[in-house]
Amino acid sequence: MPQVERDGVILSYESSGEGTALVLLHGLGGDRHVWDEDVAVFATRHRVVQPDLRGFGESAKPAGPYSTEMFAADLLALLDA
Repeated sequence: MPQVERDGVILSYESSGEGTALVLLHGLGGDRHVWDEDVAVFATRHRVVQPDLRGFGESAKPAGPYSTEMFAADLLALLDA
């Protein structure tokens, strides 16, 4: 599984398909696997990116608090990579 690092925090994600990027975010308390049943359909026309936000799934779980701004910066770093 691919990973990127931002500010010393390892962020995990999966990527499938080709084309315009479609980023699928999970809700709080979930992880990227909530989208697993939908990825095959979306990946026929898009590059599907399923990140595990910091503190969830297989991403690092550093001490909080976490903020929306922090999640956004993590996502930007992941997409830039």
